Amino acid sequence: MKNLYQIDNFDWEIYLLCNPDLKKSNINTKSQALNHFKTNGINENRFINTTLLQIYYTYDWITYKKKYKKIQNLSYTACYFYYIKKGILEKDNIQIKQVNDNDMINFFIKDRNNLKYYYLLNQYNWSLYREKYNLNHLNSDFDGFLHYIKHGKGNNHTIEKNLIPITFFNSSFYQEINNINNSKHLLKRFIIEEDFKIFYTKIEEKIFEIYDWKKYLNDNQDLKNVNINDNYNAFKHFIKNGINEQRKILKINIFKDKYYNSNHLDINLFDYNFFIKMNSHLKNIKTKESAIDYLNCNINNFKNIIYNTEQKELYEYYDWNEYINSYNDLKKNIKNYDDGFKHYLFHGINENRKINNNNVLEDRKINNNNVLEDRKINNNNVLEDRKINNNNVLEDRKINNIHQNYNLPPDFNVKNYYLNYYNELKDFKLNDLKRHYINIGLEENRVYNVNIYNNKYCTNYLDNHNNYDYLLNNSSKYNYLLKKDIILNSYFHNINIYFKNNITIKNVDLKDKKINYFN
Repeated sequence: MKNLYQIDNFDWEIYLLCNPDLKKSNINTKSQALNHFKTNGINENRFINTTLLQIYYTYDWITYKKKYKKIQNLSYTACYFYYIKKGILEKDNIQIKQVNDNDMINFFIKDRNNLKYYYLLNQYNWSLYREKYNLNHLNSDFDGFLHYIKHGKGNNHTIEKNLIPITFFNSSFYQEINNINNSKHLLKRFIIEEDFKIFYTKIEEKIFEIYDWKKYLNDNQDLKNVNINDNYNAFKHFIKNGINEQRKILKINIFKDKYYNSNHLDINLFDYNFFIKMNSHLKNIKTKESAIDYLNCNINNFKNIIYNTEQKELYEYYDWNEYINSYNDLKKNIKNYDDGFKHYLFHGINENRKINNNNVLEDRKINNNNVLEDRKINNNNVLEDRKINNNNVLEDRKINNIHQNYNLPPDFNVKNYYLNYYNELKDFKLNDLKRHYINIGLEENRVYNVNIYNNKYCTNYLDNHNNYDYLLNNSSKYNYLLKKDIILNSYFHNINIYFKNNITIKNVDLKDKKINYFN
């Protein structure tokens, strides 16, 4: 065995990517990087190649520290550097981190609401979190992550970002999804090319495998405007953008009979909260265990019992009020959203009734009167242009669980600003733009008026943050509020250094300094 931290193993590109402070010092070339490593970096415990990165993220340095008294006073990362420099020569034993692949997959697949935590899992170092708060009873990074979202966040525990987010990186999936023939240097390629909005984990591999990406494309016609037209790119869009945009996905096997009217009980699919919500006649069942016992005892009578995550996914994906309104016989007899879902589950499937999700145009005759309805149906959002009683009546109906009573701002500039500023909306009609703002743009803090862009968001945002760290760390969230060139050009800037080195703004108050820096 030999010392792994040697100049022979030096990769200057990885060295610069793993040590962004070097670029601030104008170290950008191979010779400059190598010279820095020889004179300073070799004594500063800096990462120098992908192999050492993999060792750092793959092995358990908490267990290593517990095992050897000689490193008891070292930090988590210092223990790692001790090993690659000395411990390996001393024949120290190290062990691979415990990884709960199935637990992680189930956490995000069984309840898709948990996908809001997906970036958190990958972007932060949960081994450092476990060490910092002496969580010795936790065995894995995933356990640390769960502890944080359940307890640590509420107790204002701090977490540290991964230097490079490769804790759960799966090279074979990265190779498959990007159609790469050569299997060499996959990790380096990922680090150099990716913007770390997709992480190529086994979680993502499972999501890609079980969800219907053709349907995702059909339900999101705007993706065609940005040349997203195949399963691979549809999947990438969902991970990078669709999760934050709360776009919906549906499993490929969602209509398999076994999930509805079969005698097959799959405990792995059991969702206790959904079971309680949808089975009011079983309100005396108070625990998950008693619910499972009930299901086992009634395995031959599943017809009227709703209990699993597949049914929940179907329930959340479609608009069951629209299903009811699509059939005259249902409108007369079913008045409840949940009952619409139950009807489809227990009867509608067998009757070959259809449910629609997105962009459905219907010409209908209602009550023997010819009524033209152009309906654009997207989950719970309905816009209708109707002609009623031969009088042209324009109704802009905004139906959304969150913004049901929300009115458009009086200065909402649809055509001249909101439409022109966001390229992906260029083909939208007027009513579609309004609907988009209420149900998507509002949540994304999209701006709708040039004065708001120039004044409200820039000044208010800067007024609430003393520097750009928060902004840059959350740039994807605010990418509709900030110009891309400002983000790129400001990435390695320090606002305090800017203040210090610009005498002309020395006596300007802090708020104006921030505005000056931004502009």
